[in-house]
Order: sequence, then C-alpha cells, then structure tokens
Amino acid sequence: LKQFGRVEAMNMKWHYRILEIFYRSKLLTFAFFLKCLLKRPLVILMFHRVSNGDVVGLPTVSITSDNYVKFINMIQKFFNVISIDDLVRATKKNKKIPARPLILTFDDAYEEISTIALPMLRTHSMPATIFAVTNSLEEQSIFWWDAVYAFLRYANPETSLVPAFYALLSEEFKEIFDEILETPAEARIAQINSFIEKLKKINIESTNEITAYLTKSYNRDLRAKHGPIARSMNSGSLLASQASGATIGSHTLTHQFLDNIPVEAVQRELQYSKHELQRMLGKDIIAFAYPSGIYTDEVIQMVKEAGYALAFTTDEGINYTDANLYKLKRINIWDDFVCNNMGQFSASLTLWRLLIS
Repeated sequence: LKQFGRVEAMNMKWHYRILEIFYRSKLLTFAFFLKCLLKRPLVILMFHRVSNGDVVGLPTVSITSDNYVKFINMIQKFFNVISIDDLVRATKKNKKIPARPLILTFDDAYEEISTIALPMLRTHSMPATIFAVTNSLEEQSIFWWDAVYAFLRYANPETSLVPAFYALLSEEFKEIFDEILETPAEARIAQINSFIEKLKKINIESTNEITAYLTKSYNRDLRAKHGPIARSMNSGSLLASQASGATIGSHTLTHQFLDNIPVEAVQRELQYSKHELQRMLGKDIIAFAYPSGIYTDEVIQMVKEAGYALAFTTDEGINYTDANLYKLKRINIWDDFVCNNMGQFSASLTLWRLLIS
C-alpha cells in the first residue's frame, strides 16, 4: 500500500508538471480560447464563504482569502465578467453577450462576502450576485451545516450536550454522531460531510433545534480556542453590498429543500423571500438559487410563476447558448478546486478544471 501511495503521488506530481508546462507554453491558454471560440460557453461560478481563518465553517464551501485573490486575478486574464442583468438583457433582445463570459455568484450571503469578497471585486470592477436566505438576515443566523461541522470537528466524547439534544436524533443518527466523536479529530472530515448529507433529509424545525443546541455547546466549550462559527450578513450589510454594485437574488426564506415540502410551503418560500427582499432593497428581485441545488420540474414551474427571470442550480458544468435559464449550471469554487495536492494555488490546474467542466 505504501508503494502504491508513492507511485500515485509520483503520477500526480508529473500530472501537475505537465499541466504547468502547457500553461507556461501558452498551449493550455490556446486550448481554452479555442474552446471559447468554437462553443461560446457561459461559465457561472458558485462561491459561499471567502475566509481569512477567523471563523469556523464547512470547508467544502470555503476558499481562503489568499486563494480567492489569486483566483480572481487569474480569471481577469481569461474571462469577461458580466452581471445577471447583462445575461437577461441579452436573452430578451436576442443579442450576443461578450466573448468568454463569466458570472460570479455567492450563495447564503455570508458576512465574509461583504467584508472580504466584494472589496476585492470592486478593485477590478467585477459584478457579482449574492443569494440571500431572507430570514437569516434578521439575526445574522448560523446555518445548521456550519454548526454541525464546527461542533463535530473539534468536540470530544467528554464535551457536554444536554439530554434533550439526543432526543432530536434517530437511533441511526445517534450512532453516527457518537462514532464521529470517538474518531480522532483530524480524521473526521469525511464522516462529518456524510452525516451532513444525511441530515438534509430531516425537517427544518429539527435542524433549527439541532443548530441551537450545538451552537450553544460550541460557544460554551470550544469557541474560545477555535473561534466563532460563520454567520450570514444582516440586512444592513446586504444593503451596503447592493449599494457597492452587487445584485441580490433569493435563496428562499429558510433554506428548505424544495423537493421535500408541500406545494404551499414551496410557494411561500419563493414568493415571501422575493417580496421581503424587494421591500428591503427597493429593487426587483429577478434571480433565484435552489437551496443545495435541489429542484424538480414542479419547483421550476413555481419559480417561473413567482416572477423570477432565471434560476441557478448546483449542477456542475458549463452553460451554452441553448441553456435553460431556470436550470443554469455552476462550478463550485473552494480551496480544493484551485489547489494542487500540496495545498498550493495552481493557475494551470484551475484553468484545466474550468476547461474540462
């Protein structure tokens, strides 16, 4: 096994070196521009958090501020960043959008977007769209997936939890929860991610209670050492983000998964979030992002009926001229996407991954 691991690492090293040679020789750049010329792709990127390491949250939705700066500098060389308004106008008037178009989107409206991500974009005059979970703006909420990750990443079996917490979990979930806590902290990441996927199946009331219990325990026993858990923006930050040039879209009222709730609840999530954001921001809300990218044909129809002009999925890929505006694909950008196996930012590897998406 050790020998296999060494061979695999050597193969990856040569893979990165070959990509670097292609990048430096401009062959990779040529391939990229050729694809753009022949197929005219529309690339839409999906970010969540841009972190400077001060707060704790799910890493699969996070990119460090250093990697983010390098990434933004890289895409400036290869793409023309457009707004969703540019896309809608071009579609309605049947006009072409600029060559090599790219749209930047940020889901969940984390506070770090207003303090870290947007200032960098302003220096390059790049537009972006932020999808806000409306009810989370009232109290700068902690999202349940970040609370689960923060607690399970740093807690141990002796970290105290009130008995009422376990009453919220099924027997299966109790076993998984305890198994994770028994696992060495540095080896838990895959287990935590798997557990978070399973928790998506339970109702919003239970996830809210779980978030409250875990956040309280984390803040009492773990926050002093590891830092606070990531939070959403408040309404003031969202207003300031819009004033600085960002477009705001809806990400529902409560981030419920729309395939698993009654029709009336879906309509409420779509319509009330749109109306509340419009009241708050004084501007029409035309864009929607499906929570966790989950949608059905019925949900798409309700999105149209709610008055949205376009909607974004988490389906991985690039869009072309015949793309369905209510099933727009995106590419999730996080540290593992832009880094090599040594954890270093790699422009050649990033461009290659964008090229083959």
